[in-house]
Amino acid sequence: MDDIEDSPRALRSRRLRRRHTVVLVSVLSLMVLAFGYSAAYYSGWRPSAIAAGQTCTPVAVPAPRPASFVLNVYNGSDRAGLAHNTSRVLARRGFRIGKVANDPAQGVVRAPAEVRYGDKGLDAALLVAGLVADARLVNDTRTDTRVDLVLGPDFRSLKPAPPLPMPAPGKVTVNVLNTTFRTGLASTVAAEVRTRGFHVAKVGNDPTRVVLGTAEVRYGEDGEPAARLLARQVQDAKMVLLPRTGATVDLVLGNAYTVLVPAAQAAVPPPPKAPTPMVTRPGC
Repeated sequence: MDDIEDSPRALRSRRLRRRHTVVLVSVLSLMVLAFGYSAAYYSGWRPSAIAAGQTCTPVAVPAPRPASFVLNVYNGSDRAGLAHNTSRVLARRGFRIGKVANDPAQGVVRAPAEVRYGDKGLDAALLVAGLVADARLVNDTRTDTRVDLVLGPDFRSLKPAPPLPMPAPGKVTVNVLNTTFRTGLASTVAAEVRTRGFHVAKVGNDPTRVVLGTAEVRYGEDGEPAARLLARQVQDAKMVLLPRTGATVDLVLGNAYTVLVPAAQAAVPPPPKAPTPMVTRPGC
């Protein structure tokens, strides 16, 4: 019996079985490693630097100007008008807006926002991603510098931005309106406002309501910097945001109005030099 089990044929059979077992285990191990590698890669892990013993050090570089690239704004949620309203805010911040529409990919945006870009648009994508908390960067291998901001169901708002600088008076258009019984008050104040460099459009009575205080400065979102400048001209003027477009502002005079503040007091001091905006590239 021992001679039969140790025959050349039996030995070859055992070697073949062992070889098949080794091959099968090797194939299964490679499949497990490949699956783990893919999962780690798409989760953001990059093995090359780690395998080479390198240190992944992020690099800070100056951010591109918002107007230096095209930013498409897409709605990846079911909230009507989300992309349109957000694109208007971004335009006021100086971004060059391209397409504004529903997400053409029609995928599920699981983060508050996705920022899609190609290698040439990395710095621009980092700048845009910094506008939304927990935004997700997605490199879709496009070959130009265009960037897509896709707003998801969990998007709430952009991060607050520093206030825009106030314009020069000559770039501000003002309507001067009178709510009091003092005849000619709007014309008098309009002449004084002109001497300070403002462009005056409409002069007359306010058709809406009586202002009980000194004055109101009424404006839409596009006119906020101009409204801040105009409000400096009147002591205790109240700024009132209205749902309207355009940068024209209204100076509405109330019963407590007396005079404009001295021009020197209303002048805008030069703004401090702003630091250079930076973005941080990943090290790996």
